Amino acid sequence: MLIADELRAALERLAAGSGTDADWQALQRALLAGQITLATGDRALALSGGATDSVITTGDGNVVVIFKGCDADAIQQIIRKELEDIAAEEHSRALRDYFRALRDFCANFP
Repeated sequence: MLIADELRAALERLAAGSGTDADWQALQRALLAGQITLATGDRALALSGGATDSVITTGDGNVVVIFKGCDADAIQQIIRKELEDIAAEEHSRALRDYFRALRDFCANFP
């Protein structure tokens, strides 16, 4: 595997149009080894290789808290329960709105 500084220098020479055959070979080896991943555009994100136990955060104003083991399991259960409660409340609200509209419709039915 190429050392990061050597790879960076080879990429800079290639970008400047002064790359050598060795630079092109280094680029090919790095690509095949998964050392290079291309991310283009504003706020782009690219992953290469494994992302196991990684935290990837995009955007502004994020708060990241990492829980592991039993704490992670507990937090997952709490969040899952809260999401279920939110969904149930939204469902109940939708039903109430529906029946309210149905009552209004029936009350005004000729």
